[in-house]
Amino acid sequence: MKKLTTLIIVIAAVAASLYICKDKIWPQIKEKQHIVPKERVAKVFKIGKVEGNSTVTYPGVVKSLKHAELFFRVSGPVIENKLEIGQPVREGQVLMKIDQRDYLREIDRLKQELKINKDQRDLNKTNFKRTEQLYKQQAISKSEYDAALTKANVSDAQLKSLEESIKKAQDMLGDTSLRAPFSGVVTDLRIKQFENAQANVPVMTIDDLREVEVHVSVPAGNMPDMSFKDKDRDKDYVYDVTFPGRGKRILKGVMNGFKAVAADNSETYDVSLKVKAPEDFIILPGMSAEVINVPNFKIKQDSTIAVPFASVFKRGDKSYVWIFNPTTKGISAREVTLGQPVSENNLQILSGLESGEVIIAAGVDWLSEDNTIRVMNPEVL
Repeated sequence: MKKLTTLIIVIAAVAASLYICKDKIWPQIKEKQHIVPKERVAKVFKIGKVEGNSTVTYPGVVKSLKHAELFFRVSGPVIENKLEIGQPVREGQVLMKIDQRDYLREIDRLKQELKINKDQRDLNKTNFKRTEQLYKQQAISKSEYDAALTKANVSDAQLKSLEESIKKAQDMLGDTSLRAPFSGVVTDLRIKQFENAQANVPVMTIDDLREVEVHVSVPAGNMPDMSFKDKDRDKDYVYDVTFPGRGKRILKGVMNGFKAVAADNSETYDVSLKVKAPEDFIILPGMSAEVINVPNFKIKQDSTIAVPFASVFKRGDKSYVWIFNPTTKGISAREVTLGQPVSENNLQILSGLESGEVIIAAGVDWLSEDNTIRVMNPEVL
């Protein structure tokens, strides 16, 4: 009886232990958790037709309308050069001079040689006239007559050659003075006084800064309707030009022409605008410029759908936007076909969207279809 009681106690103890450790021995299967979509905060954009005039802004660079690298056509030491960079000069002004000593000596030598040759020419002509009379009287041979004629002709040719040499030497003497071809400003000096100037090697640069050119690269599709035959029509194209970093001042640029050859095998063309600089606003070559409010000639306003640049994202070679569902607050990706920029911030969509649809306006790279959206700008809806 005692053994039976002991066995019952042992069994009860084991049963109690198993009940206490049941979760460790036979772990319960947890219920599958429900994944709640992650909520994101974002701005939305409602698709609509582009209204008003579509414009674009083109970055550009300033170039001189008149620019000249000046050089001497002769060599020699510079004896006069009192110029400074930034100094204004006027058309015809003597800017530098080369020592004229050697060129004056050459002219004197040629003139002396010319005087001697004139005397020799006169003597040969006199001898020829005497020989001609003797030949008519058959007192000398034909060969003697020909020799006298040849000597007279050679003297004439030598005299003309010397006269041409003197003209050339006088031109070289004139080339020892370097004159300004137009009024402008000294923008570079490459030689100092008493240094030796080499012929045809630039020694300075001048630019006319009263009017400058602003060059921009324009896509083929946005070239204005211009004609090579009707030059006056180009003057009708006047645009606003600003200069970043120099305030918000706006100047007027007049169409000055364009290159008919695309740049770097692309469909962009160099277009230049002529800008007159006001007296209180200096514009220098190399400055950055922006041509603003340029009409987008390619865009048809009555059929254009445009979205913010920041709303478009890439997957491979294709472009997408996130479509927002106001009812479920969910989003889904949709492929779109891109067109041309219609403004600084908006891009034309050729296909994939309809007017009235709502898309995510920014931060699209951080979203996925598991997200729900809390709209930052509910007034759009």
